[in-house]
Amino acid sequence: MLVPCEIMTRKTLIDENRELINDELVALQSIYPELELDGNNCGRVSIPVSTEDTFYLSFPDLKRTNNIDTIATKHFPAIELEFFLREGYPQKSPPVFFLKSSWLPMRQRRTLTSSMVRLWNEIHDCVLFDAIELLRSSASSAFQSPKEMVFPSDSESLKQEFLTTDKHASLMDFENRTFTCLICFDNFSGKDCFRLARCGHVCCKQCLTDYYSVCIEEGMFTQLKCVDLECAKTASILTLEEMEMIVGPELRKRFQELDEKRRYENDANIVFCPRKSCQGPARRDPGQKLAICLKCDFAFCSFCQASWHGDLSACKLQGDSKKLVKMYLDYQESDADKAEELEKRYGKRILDKLVEQVKNDEEAERWALLNGQRCPTCDRVVERIDGCCHMICLCGTHFCFLCGAYLMEANPYIHFNDPMSTCYAMLFASPEEKQRFSENWL
Repeated sequence: MLVPCEIMTRKTLIDENRELINDELVALQSIYPELELDGNNCGRVSIPVSTEDTFYLSFPDLKRTNNIDTIATKHFPAIELEFFLREGYPQKSPPVFFLKSSWLPMRQRRTLTSSMVRLWNEIHDCVLFDAIELLRSSASSAFQSPKEMVFPSDSESLKQEFLTTDKHASLMDFENRTFTCLICFDNFSGKDCFRLARCGHVCCKQCLTDYYSVCIEEGMFTQLKCVDLECAKTASILTLEEMEMIVGPELRKRFQELDEKRRYENDANIVFCPRKSCQGPARRDPGQKLAICLKCDFAFCSFCQASWHGDLSACKLQGDSKKLVKMYLDYQESDADKAEELEKRYGKRILDKLVEQVKNDEEAERWALLNGQRCPTCDRVVERIDGCCHMICLCGTHFCFLCGAYLMEANPYIHFNDPMSTCYAMLFASPEEKQRFSENWL
């Protein structure tokens, strides 16, 4: 049974310990803002692990048998220190420590826990700050871990955790440094810069955004690479992920559309959908008419752009048939493959008929020019059987049979009496003279 003096001594000790604990926890929270307390003398704090040396971590590749995926890193997932302050701490009882880590072996965690407890054994006083600092100083060497570590085959999630941690820590290091932009040569904080993944060159975000935006809008896709002149000689263009981070999703999508169209335009077997609302790419077999749009599934003739009319039906003629005939005849002499393509497109019989028709029309036009004259108003061919060269068409137009010029109805013969006229003194020109006159116009 405790006597009153002993009760008072114990109560005083408890009060002193409580005051010491409160002071220690307040001090710790001011030093480590990330410290979490639950109000029951329990708390936890995360210890970042970054090293000066590079560590090599090997993970079995689950996709390929007997293949090892090795990661080089200086940043490890943080370890978590949990502590519980028992009754009697800090003078009579040591704190209870728990270390949580996804990668640090249990044996090393026990060694670290024992080291922190030994700190209390040496002084029997507040040791939380010393324990945390012990972990932070040991973290610089990854707690004496070997430089090369091999993890078991079921560590895929741990591998991803390492990659995420390293990426985040590297980004924080980058943002806290200062860099000189390779374009404008001003100095910027890493937060305002972008580092290209493949070569590591750094430029300010504004310069890179402006430069790559112009390259995309102007179609200069070969310039979408590092701006360093030497690096650009061998560097490949940006990845789509990097491009979107710099110029945004809209311009990245614009680049993909333009690049795809450029590649399609260089492919002789790609045509584009004739629908104005689509205009998507369509692939066809070499030399064949049928094309099907990859975007809207519209089947159409790749020659005439009309909806699909079958291989046996010829394409409808569009435009000037004389130009088509001239092109066909030229191809027959210079390029048999293109002549054959036109035959597939319009049909050989139709082209032969067109050639015959055009030749007949040209012959008729030649005859009409040598032996007749077209009315300048209605284009009707007028033949002179007898009489003078003053002609009156059925439409009532007065014109010259030789040159086709309009004649004044009141005085049509002034045209033939004017010394400056090409038809001067030729009112009664013979058919032979008419032909010689017209040959000058052929």
